[in-house]
Amino acid sequence: MAVIPYEKTDVVDVAWDGNAMKANLKSNDIKNFLKAYAWYDETAPDNDKDGFPDAKSAWKFIHHMVDADGNAKEANITACRNAIAFLNGAMNGTNIPVHDIQGVYNHVAQHLKDANIEPPTLKRSATINDKETRTFHLNAEVRAVQVDDTTQQTKIVGYAAKFNQQSVDLGFFETLDRHCFDSTDMSDVVALINHDENLVLGRTTSGTLTLKVDDIGLYFEVIPSNTSYANDLIENMKAGNINQCSFAFVVADNGDEWQYDDKTGVMTRTVFDIAKLYDVSLVTYPAYTQTEAVLAQRKAQNMKEEIEKQKEKELLKRKLQIELELV
Repeated sequence: MAVIPYEKTDVVDVAWDGNAMKANLKSNDIKNFLKAYAWYDETAPDNDKDGFPDAKSAWKFIHHMVDADGNAKEANITACRNAIAFLNGAMNGTNIPVHDIQGVYNHVAQHLKDANIEPPTLKRSATINDKETRTFHLNAEVRAVQVDDTTQQTKIVGYAAKFNQQSVDLGFFETLDRHCFDSTDMSDVVALINHDENLVLGRTTSGTLTLKVDDIGLYFEVIPSNTSYANDLIENMKAGNINQCSFAFVVADNGDEWQYDDKTGVMTRTVFDIAKLYDVSLVTYPAYTQTEAVLAQRKAQNMKEEIEKQKEKELLKRKLQIELELV
């Protein structure tokens, strides 16, 4: 585990200069690294005899004062607040693994509590370890991209999730119950590419993403932002390179049911109650394979031509009826 366990220390409310504190730390002084930081990259090269990385770049969330001799001292209130801000996405956020976010938050939040300060809320989720954002995120299809008659806006539409369809093998097989979204918090949902929070296509709070639950599943429409990555996505969809989607969610307490088949060794999960929906995403590799996404540019002129063709058919039909009546 790369989260450094919390240890009670004094807490100070003084000016904070994170770069200066890092500079004060002596190279390879792992003992003080473990005191100063809240997380380290366990996959980084480890030249230290105890197996810890010796490069400062492998350590994150410094929040302790470090004196000129390189000794880690008190936790700093501003540094702890800054760490939580990064966890919540400030300054492009952090790229540490999702499963470590709660641990880092608990560490720095406890220092604030020691100073009788209520820590900021972890906005990603109060139970971030329960957030399921695997690229299996439940079966979806993008069925069309339409252009409005007047504005000619491109829309990506389809299903981000479908009920009663089995996922691919995730170590278990999963399906969604028809009523799993009945009480889901969808107050602030974003449309993303591959669940990357830096690649935003639309958002419910801005009106660029709309969601609807029907008998099939979770339906969405998104008007993609006029960005290079959104345009690249559209081109990839035209080429058929990306044609499926998924979603990120948290299951409510007691919101799922697990079963194990002793004969086959297969574990299955049925999700009955999703507490919160975080995003719907166009993905390269979804977990449910029954659906596909299709990008179809339909300009206003094409739509008008279809209407005209239908009118011509109706006129021809009426003409034939009149001729038959005259015979």
